[in-house]
Amino acid sequence: MSRPSETLPLIHELVDGSIGKEDFARLQEILLRDPAARRDYYALLCTDQMLVDTYEMPDYLAAHAKVVTVPTVRRRKIGKVLLALAAVLVAGFFTAMVIHANTPRVTMTASADSHFLIDGKGATSNFWKKGEMLDVHNGMVVVRLNPSAEASIDGEASLRLTSNDGDLELRRGRTFFRAAADSPGFEVKVAGATVRHVGTDFGIRALDDGSCDVHVLGGSVEIKRPGTDTLVLSAGESASWRDGGPTRRAAAERLAFRQAPPVERVIFEDDFSEPPDTVLAGKQPDTGKPWNVVEQQGIMTAGGGRLDTSGGFRHLGAVFTDLPPGDGRQVWVASFTTTPPAVMADKKTRRSGIERITLKDANGKRLCSVVALARENHCWRLRDDVAGKESKLTRLSALDTHDLTLRYDPAAGKITLHAGTNAQGETLAELDTEASAMPSTLELWNDYGGDFALSRLTVRHVRYP
Repeated sequence: MSRPSETLPLIHELVDGSIGKEDFARLQEILLRDPAARRDYYALLCTDQMLVDTYEMPDYLAAHAKVVTVPTVRRRKIGKVLLALAAVLVAGFFTAMVIHANTPRVTMTASADSHFLIDGKGATSNFWKKGEMLDVHNGMVVVRLNPSAEASIDGEASLRLTSNDGDLELRRGRTFFRAAADSPGFEVKVAGATVRHVGTDFGIRALDDGSCDVHVLGGSVEIKRPGTDTLVLSAGESASWRDGGPTRRAAAERLAFRQAPPVERVIFEDDFSEPPDTVLAGKQPDTGKPWNVVEQQGIMTAGGGRLDTSGGFRHLGAVFTDLPPGDGRQVWVASFTTTPPAVMADKKTRRSGIERITLKDANGKRLCSVVALARENHCWRLRDDVAGKESKLTRLSALDTHDLTLRYDPAAGKITLHAGTNAQGETLAELDTEASAMPSTLELWNDYGGDFALSRLTVRHVRYP
C-alpha cells in the first residue's frame, strides 16, 4: 500500500485544513482500499476532536492560554470543518462498502457453441446479476458462484439468480454443481424445495411438469420441503419428487449430468494476411490443412487480409485439421466475416448469381449451407442439404460487411445461423437437420456472376465428454 510515505502527510493536511482538492480525492481512494490507512485516519481524527473538546473547557483554556496560537473560535470552526469532512469521508467509505456488497460477483463463461439470453436479451457482460433470468438454449454455460463453487448449466435450461451470493432458482433443465467443503453456502430453489450444499458434487434436473431429481456424487446435500423434515442425501444417493408430491429415494445416476465444460479446438483458421496475390491453391492457413482449389476460372489468389472470389466461378475447400479420436457429442462452429467483393457492377443485372458456404463430409457430401442468390438480393438463408430444407430469407447480404456464424449440431439435430463472431449472437435462422456425418471441409462456392469476399474464416470443434 501507499503508507506511510504518502498517506500520513495527506491525513495531516486534512486535519489541519490545508489539503487540496486532488490530494483529498487521492486520500479518499487510499482510505477506501487500505484498512491500515483508515486506522491512522480515525486515530488522528479522534485525537484532534479530543483537543477541540479540551479547548472548549474553561479550566483547560487558562492552563493552555500561553501555548495556544490559534484562537478558540477559529479552532472550533476547524473542528467543525474536520467533522464535516470526516462525515463525508465516512459516508463515502460506507457507501463504497454498500456498493461493493451489491456488486455482482457471479460470473459466467460459455462454450464456443453456446447461445444464451439474460432476461430475454443477448448478454453484454460476463456478470450474472441478482434477479436476472438466464436461459441457455445451446451449449454449456459455467457459472462461478463464488471462488470455490461453480455450476455447469447444460442447455436447454432456465434459471434465476436470487442473490449475489450465488443462490439460484432452477426452473427447468440440468445443472451440475461442484463446491468445496469450505465453500460459502448457497441454495437452489427447485420444484417447491430448497437444496443446500454441504461441500459436495451434485446435479439437479428440473422438468417442465414441476418434477425434479437431485443426484449426489460426492459429499452431501440437505433438501428442505415444506411440511417435511430436512432430508440429507449422501454420495451415491438421489431423490426425486413433484411439487407437492412424495419424495422417492434411489441410487444416483453419475452419467445423467455433464460435469465439465467441453473440449474446444480450432480446426481451421485463416486471416489471409499473406502478401496480396498469393496463389490460394496449396496455401497454408494459420490453422488447418492447405487450401484445396477444386475448380477456378483464372488463378485464384488471396492476401492483404482478403479472399475475393471476383473474376470467375470458384470451388474452394478449407480443409480441417485431423481430430483426435474420442466419443461424445460433437458440434462444429464456423464463423466468417464477409466484405464487399471487388466486382460489384454486374450484381444487379446477372440474376442467376449464387454464393454458398457449405460444410461437407470426408466423402464430399454436403451437410448444411448458407446460400445467397442474386434474385433474392444476395441475402443469406440457411439450408439443410441432406433433407433439402431451407429457412426463411435473412436480412443480411453476401455483398455487405457482416460477421456470421454457422453452428452444426448433429447430435441435437439442429443447424443455426447467427449474427456475430460466435453462436452467442442473434439467431438469424434455425432448422432441424437430418445430417449426422462429421464435416471435414468448408466449401466456398460461387458461380453465374455471384461473388463474395472474406476477411476472416475460423472453424471450431467442440467435443463434450
